[in-house]
Amino acid sequence: MKLSIHFLCKSASCLLAVAALAGTVSCTWLDADLLDLSGGEPADITIDQLYERMSAATDPEGVYAKAKSYRLIQEVESVDALGKNRDYYSTEVLFKQPDFIKQISLRNGVPFAMILFRDGSAWNIDPRTKKSQKLPEGTGLNLIKTFSGMLKPGNNYKTIFQDVQIDVSYSEGKKYYRLICRVADPNIAPYVFYIDAETYLTRKLETILYSNDGAGSRSLYVAITEDYEWISKVRMPRRSLITVNGKTDISKLVSFVLNPDLPDSEFSVSQPWNYDK
Repeated sequence: MKLSIHFLCKSASCLLAVAALAGTVSCTWLDADLLDLSGGEPADITIDQLYERMSAATDPEGVYAKAKSYRLIQEVESVDALGKNRDYYSTEVLFKQPDFIKQISLRNGVPFAMILFRDGSAWNIDPRTKKSQKLPEGTGLNLIKTFSGMLKPGNNYKTIFQDVQIDVSYSEGKKYYRLICRVADPNIAPYVFYIDAETYLTRKLETILYSNDGAGSRSLYVAITEDYEWISKVRMPRRSLITVNGKTDISKLVSFVLNPDLPDSEFSVSQPWNYDK
């Protein structure tokens, strides 16, 4: 039931976006108009049975679930709502047990944003100014903790979420198992996963992100996986479309290495902006 491989590329693509909002998030979610949780049919399998089939579909030998570290690199094409302005950058995610996570965003090989998570705390980092800011306790940090939980090998729904419900939905004549997952923080909207009922691969994730910008703005976050392939005995999403706040990020997996040698200094809080290509 070690399922974080299903969340990996989706969460990695969103972690810095969540971090940017984390300092301003302040709104109890009341958004049935954005996140539709109605209309599901009773599921014909249990949550535990679905867990087992999902694990068998993506990590049959438990290679990823047992990983002590990994390095993941994605290329991102970011397109605005009108489709006119495009930005190109890459992201690199480093993970090391027990919970060290570092994500770097680079443009033309030069880091421009970074987030560090370890020991239950998170820091926003500007590599250009070499300044870091620790996130305070609250909903913003809880958002980071949730996405970090999705990035950790061996985690499952029961580890990450306080409550999970299952039903069945249909889209374009295709059957999906829908998992509605809630965290303990009531200010955080549910995370809704759609799993293909034939392949047991996660095809879509929906949730809501909030920003306390004075207008109470909120955005539906949608991550759609278009392609999976086997890499190092693990079935990985190769291409994902992440849409939030009118912008679409087209994320392509470039490299995924299990168990690289990552020293603890790579996750140093005193100098977290270090980056070695």
